[in-house]
Amino acid sequence: MAAGMGSKHHLAKLTEEIVEDARVWYYDETVDITVAEIAEHYGVHECTMSKALRGESWKHVRQAEGAQGRTKYVGETRDGTSSLQTRSG
Repeated sequence: MAAGMGSKHHLAKLTEEIVEDARVWYYDETVDITVAEIAEHYGVHECTMSKALRGESWKHVRQAEGAQGRTKYVGETRDGTSSLQTRSG
C-alpha cells in the first residue's frame, strides 16, 4: 500500500478492517441493514460509508465474498423511484 493510502492517510476515518467487515455485513443477504446504520455504527458520514461499500473509495480492500455482481436495494430517490447499487468485478 502506498504511503498516505487507506488508514495510513492522515485524514482517514476508516481502516481496512472496518471497510472489509462493513462490506461483509452489508452484502450479507441474511442481514437487513442500511448504509446509514452501518455508517452510524462506525461513526462516519453515510456518504463516506457508501463510497467504501461500493468500492468507489478503499479500492485496495478486497470486496466481500460473493459481493461481485450483487445488486442491493438502497432506498428510494427523491422522485420516489427505487435506487439500486450494483457491484461488478
